[in-house]
Amino acid sequence: MELGAPIYVGRQIEFEQMPADFRAAMLERRWLGGPTAGRWPDCPELQELYDRNGIQSTLTVPLYVDGALWGHMG
Repeated sequence: MELGAPIYVGRQIEFEQMPADFRAAMLERRWLGGPTAGRWPDCPELQELYDRNGIQSTLTVPLYVDGALWGHMG
């Protein structure tokens, strides 16, 4: 994949629909990372996002603003 290539996003996945390990890491202020192949069978839309874009591993870090989870980077 070349730098700057468009990424298939599909529809927005709500926080409550994200995999349990992802939600727990974000709420516990922990990073989440590692291989993505077959990692989230309980969230097929997220798995498809990674698979379709050839993403083999990830590192996601929670972002907090004024003590509240604002989002994530990764």
